Amino acid sequence: NTIAKYPQVTNFVIPADGTGGWPTYYGQSSDPVYSMSCSWDTSSTHPCSVESYPGHAPRGAQIEYNDPMNSVNDNHLTFIDQTTGLEYDLWGVTCASAGTTPPSCVGSGSTSPLPNSAPLAISTRWSGYTSIYGDGRALGVGQGTDGRVGSLAGRIRLEELIGAISSQGYINHALAIEVNCTNGQGVYPASVDHPGQTCQQIGLDGGPGTSTADAPPMGARIWLNMSFSDISTLASQYNIPQWKQVILRTLSKYGAIIMDTGVDDYFVIQTESGNQYTSMSDPTATPPLVVPDAWHSFGACMQAGSSCPAGLGAEIDWYCHDSISGTCKNGLGDFTGVFQNTNDGLNTWTTLVWNKLQVLDPCVSDGRCNP
Repeated sequence: NTIAKYPQVTNFVIPADGTGGWPTYYGQSSDPVYSMSCSWDTSSTHPCSVESYPGHAPRGAQIEYNDPMNSVNDNHLTFIDQTTGLEYDLWGVTCASAGTTPPSCVGSGSTSPLPNSAPLAISTRWSGYTSIYGDGRALGVGQGTDGRVGSLAGRIRLEELIGAISSQGYINHALAIEVNCTNGQGVYPASVDHPGQTCQQIGLDGGPGTSTADAPPMGARIWLNMSFSDISTLASQYNIPQWKQVILRTLSKYGAIIMDTGVDDYFVIQTESGNQYTSMSDPTATPPLVVPDAWHSFGACMQAGSSCPAGLGAEIDWYCHDSISGTCKNGLGDFTGVFQNTNDGLNTWTTLVWNKLQVLDPCVSDGRCNP
């Protein structure tokens, strides 16, 4: 794979501060209504369409990375207004006033883009929306991902991952993944004119020893050509843990769709975040409401067998470390589920697993040839 810098799938990383993954929220009629603004193309006659569709979102929601002061981060935020069925895919939630302490942002605070005291507006660099009743593709002008597909599509929810591990099954939908770059084209469900970062743009095309002629297009469905029986046999032979088998079975059943670009490994699997849980805590309530980080608890279960839901226990290839000491501090560090090439006694995932990945014809996704 010449478009990837490192020969492995990106590890599952669960930071102790809850900032891994993309946060998702569900607004109700009792929640405030927020308007969105996009700073790109402000002089255009076609600003992002989501500016015309305010929506309900819960107060206290936090953004990806939890750092609205950092304009370099993607700072995604996804929320679904359950009263209308609209999904809001926000990218680049930004601060309007960085000189205050804590930061005072349009729709943002030091750790929360939607605090009680904020104006009922969210400032973004660019954003979009879609309908949960449609096919998940962005509507109008604007989007939250490179491929113009709703941010929630294909993302792993913790609850479904736990269920799949417990039942020794699979996640019941295609996975959303990011790759390094594309061939400059887009196929369904992505938009044909939104290829994301192309291999030519980053200098891979035509370089010594590299060829991107077979790089995938944005929106491509990647499928693992292994039967469940093949996966079980391999797992028994090389002691592959159940959490990894879930990913392999899902790739065999539904595959994965390229939604975004810009990662160094074969691909990264998109998940929801820990801060979407903890941000719903309310220290002012009586008694104070404390919502734990469910993703972090999952990492503790996988690594040490503690705080496990029914049907789960410790599995191999999970590690815990503190960013300062390098060791796990009573389970309070960052948890990592590793996909390194030499895990599980399987000395080369590249030649026994990942070489069986195939790019399917777009007709599988758009239904023209889907059985």
